[in-house]
Amino acid sequence: MYQSYQIKYLRSTSLIITVMILLACKREDITTEDIGTKNKFVFEKVQSGEYGPIQSVLIYKDQQLITEGYFNGSHKDDVHTMQSVSKSITSLLTGIAIEKGFIKSKEDYIKDYLPEYIEDFNNDPLKSSIRIIDLLNMKSGLDWSEDPYIGSPLHELNTSSNDWAALVVKRGMRYTPGTHWQYNSGGMVLLSKILWNATRMRTDSFAAAYLFKPLQIDTARWYRSPFDKLPHTGGGVLLKARSLMNIGICLLQNGKWNHTQVIPEQWLKTSFSPAQATSLMGYQVHHQYAWWLFPETKSGVVTTDKRVITASGAMGQWMFLFPEKNIVIVLTGNANGVPDQSLRFLYDVLIPVYVSNQK
Repeated sequence: MYQSYQIKYLRSTSLIITVMILLACKREDITTEDIGTKNKFVFEKVQSGEYGPIQSVLIYKDQQLITEGYFNGSHKDDVHTMQSVSKSITSLLTGIAIEKGFIKSKEDYIKDYLPEYIEDFNNDPLKSSIRIIDLLNMKSGLDWSEDPYIGSPLHELNTSSNDWAALVVKRGMRYTPGTHWQYNSGGMVLLSKILWNATRMRTDSFAAAYLFKPLQIDTARWYRSPFDKLPHTGGGVLLKARSLMNIGICLLQNGKWNHTQVIPEQWLKTSFSPAQATSLMGYQVHHQYAWWLFPETKSGVVTTDKRVITASGAMGQWMFLFPEKNIVIVLTGNANGVPDQSLRFLYDVLIPVYVSNQK
């Protein structure tokens, strides 16, 4: 039997925080008082503004949603931009497409799924050797840079009314595919075209049928190309915070939802294994299949059994998984034009309160 507690904090006329805590009454290792005290402390930290414009904080632990708070004008029914969390979702879709037989292998050459651009591949031997796994691992070798954003290939794509996939394919080559890591949103957008061609379903329709519907997500939206309605899988999905939490719970359960295998378990094992060492926002991390692995402590190192599995999006969109602790954390934000302080919030507040301080 579950009880529902709703607490409202009103600190100004413009800010109402609604907290829903679902607690299993029969559990002895977690109490309403414990969670209430922790949540009050955490929400006051958010409300102080010290960690930027955080808009939602959701914590799932031991088969229950123990924390749900909305801030800075946000609401639980808001369909929120996920930014580059979209890349991690696209990786899941790719794994599903391979498992279902739409794509033969992650080792397949992308040219085999993009016949409309075959001349571009035929004219460049390096380009013709790009594989699907190279797009997932940001090792396509394409001449691509996103920093600074203005004037970058990504900026060009995001403001273009022409063929997004063609824009990516026609980029020159800088490296041999598979040899050099370079963050590349364009490669993930190209995966959208590959998925569409391989499944004969537009990527948003494929996502709805094979990922979102099984996870009881029915409000997802996508930014799409004005040219051909290609969904922007590099940063264009919009979800409710609770919908992102559903994805996180499914991942925590090795790809299962209601005893049904939605995402291939082996795909997740590979995705969440340390691979390409790099850095993100000053932290030493690993990247694999469009997922990030962070250390459990600020100065720690990523290992197979000590890592924070992470989906990251600009302006404060995050999902953190702690598989060994059975915890999922979802944050959304609006850090537009200001530094994203979410990682500092994770290490300074959330991990000490909900992860390290087990009770």
